[in-house]
Amino acid sequence: MSFPFEPYAPIRRQQYSILHGVNRVRKAAGLEPVPSSCIWLKRRIYRPFEPMATR
Repeated sequence: MSFPFEPYAPIRRQQYSILHGVNRVRKAAGLEPVPSSCIWLKRRIYRPFEPMATR
């Protein structure tokens, strides 16, 4: 699954919070936890005045 947001700090905190909740439920179900490496940490750099066709 991917989110349509760039991973700025507040977004990363929300994603880690969701991951923590998912892993808590998975642990209760006896499943392996989802690794934190599934969260993308690098942002894409956007140039605000660049034409849309070149993105």
